[in-house]
Amino acid sequence: MLISALILCVTTSCNTNTSFKPVKPELSVSADHRYLVLENGNPFLWLGGTVWGMSEWLSREEIDIYLNDRKSKGFNVVQICLFWGKREDDPVGFTVNPTNYYGFKAFRETDGKPDASQPLIIDGGTPLQSNDYWDHVEYIIQSANELDMMVALLPVWGRRYVNATHANFSEKLFTEAGMAGYGKFLGQKFKSYSNIIWVMGGDVQPDLGGNYLNHYRAMA
Repeated sequence: MLISALILCVTTSCNTNTSFKPVKPELSVSADHRYLVLENGNPFLWLGGTVWGMSEWLSREEIDIYLNDRKSKGFNVVQICLFWGKREDDPVGFTVNPTNYYGFKAFRETDGKPDASQPLIIDGGTPLQSNDYWDHVEYIIQSANELDMMVALLPVWGRRYVNATHANFSEKLFTEAGMAGYGKFLGQKFKSYSNIIWVMGGDVQPDLGGNYLNHYRAMA
């Protein structure tokens, strides 16, 4: 699938924590804003495999199978969406705030609706023994890191939950303030990892169906 993505933040080192070995040298955007470059100025070849709903659908064992297969074929990036929501056989059906493989939801709910500003966190879990949705996300990032792979993370599928332009199967859940809080949470949660490329997209441009540029900027 071709993404109309707005990449607002490219990072491979968010702090000075050295608990994780850097996967790639620090990436930056080329002078003409067309591609990513390595520290030596050479272009970064992005060879990515896409499983948008990986954090929602797959078990740890299935994640290992997929990542090892992609690695064996020469892929260096895996592309996932942390809040996607498409879990039905019907191609236009989706579940708002679905449970992942282990029964955990991404967000707390108010009156039956997910609160996009309140990620559902339960203390005490680890990537290998998850207590919540975000422990399982960390398992994906950690596993990719161990295989020397980057992870391109879409925090939210924009066309479904921000611009909400998917007719009959999207819902506007993220406000500008909610996106700022969500972005801060993600930055704090995963700041120790050096193999993340943040992608502010989700099959949509920020001005489709309205002007949402400030929403994406707030999250970035």
